[in-house]
Amino acid sequence: MKIYAPKYYSKFKCISSKCTHSCCIGWEIDVDKATLRKYKTCKHPYAKDVFKSIAKKPTPHFKLCKNGNCPHLDENGLCKVISNLGENYLCNISKEHPRFYNQTPYGLEVGLGVSCEEACRIILNSNDFNLFEEVEKDASPIDKFDFNPIPLRNQILDIIARKDLNYQEKIQIISNEFSISIQSISDKNWKNLLNSLEYLDNSHKELFLCFTTTYLPTQDKQIYLERILAYFVYRYVSKARSLEEIKQYLGLCMFLEKLVCSLIESKNASNLEEIIPLIISVSEEIEYSEDNIDEILFDLI
Repeated sequence: MKIYAPKYYSKFKCISSKCTHSCCIGWEIDVDKATLRKYKTCKHPYAKDVFKSIAKKPTPHFKLCKNGNCPHLDENGLCKVISNLGENYLCNISKEHPRFYNQTPYGLEVGLGVSCEEACRIILNSNDFNLFEEVEKDASPIDKFDFNPIPLRNQILDIIARKDLNYQEKIQIISNEFSISIQSISDKNWKNLLNSLEYLDNSHKELFLCFTTTYLPTQDKQIYLERILAYFVYRYVSKARSLEEIKQYLGLCMFLEKLVCSLIESKNASNLEEIIPLIISVSEEIEYSEDNIDEILFDLI
């Protein structure tokens, strides 16, 4: 099976101690069974410390320190598991983050999630989001599908990439082509939905309630909104297993883009480094909560 990715994927490399929003802070990192066995059987003294730092129930995971840090994050923001044992002793989640995968009729697609600061920076700086390349092969068979969402997904990405249209024209064409209108649901109902979601950080709930479909971003910010919309389309429309699901997932993408737009405008974020933390908050609170994603998709039925 072939594995494909957007062209910008190969630019990613963890920036480690330079990261201002470490994925090793505030997250309970689950440990897969195979890696748990490696920690248990490894003879290196530090492996014993690692094994002791893992809560075994309900799902094995690293017990966070009182400050919310992973117990294996050193004072320089570096991973002590890597420095003592090597990257092969990272659990699967730590190895893969911020990658995500989608099965398609052509093989596996991999992407970078925008909860990661550096991944977000790369995506917002890349205008080749509608171009893909083969990054790997493995021996796994390709799954069979009754419906292929990729041609329509790529059609949407090509509209977003067009140079002869402005931001509003692109949104309008996509809305018309797929009969999707975020504005058909009132801002009040969208805010009620946002208020009902589960939050890791309650301050984000208050932040998200600035949502409105009426914000019109300035020209200099539109390029970032186009690229984040393209990211959402790549990540979610690929999951569709029917034309109706394409519309549903596309509605999710357009809602998330409007949420990002609302945050940028309400906070008057004027540059990329001010925009990135706002996108990270959306990703952490919504993309990494299946319950929250399902709630939004349900409202789009």
